Amino acid sequence: MNNKSVLKMHITKGDIVVDINVYKKKIICWETLKQVESYVFSFTGEIKDYCYGQVQNEILIKAKNNKERDYFIDIVYLWEKYHLNDLKAGTKVQEKLVHSYFETINEPYSYEEACRYLKSINLLTHKGYTYGTKWLGMPVYEEEFKQISKILSKYY
Repeated sequence: MNNKSVLKMHITKGDIVVDINVYKKKIICWETLKQVESYVFSFTGEIKDYCYGQVQNEILIKAKNNKERDYFIDIVYLWEKYHLNDLKAGTKVQEKLVHSYFETINEPYSYEEACRYLKSINLLTHKGYTYGTKWLGMPVYEEEFKQISKILSKYY
């Protein structure tokens, strides 16, 4: 698969490091189930001598002061919304229902439980797509990418 890298950022402030990679690729849209070209995001972070990986929550907790926390707040928002936007197990409807379900029962996500729940409400298959059988994506098109880039531009 030919993915075109469009943005790489390495942001450091104090003991906190964030790497952002954005590329363009074809994904299956989680709303239309059609193939579209989309921007895809990947975020990783590190807090020196503490942790590495998906550390967006720890960044806000471990920030040394409000100024450092405020510095990273937009990055963490984008991270939560867009990280691996090409890897959704369900359609937009299925994903929203599963997310709400796990919030309601206050349990960590489980694929088996998600399927059981969707089957119980007759939505294991939605628009002809069965939950978890392919990776679907939440597309980010040009206009939205421009707005995200504008937010990220303060970190260049």
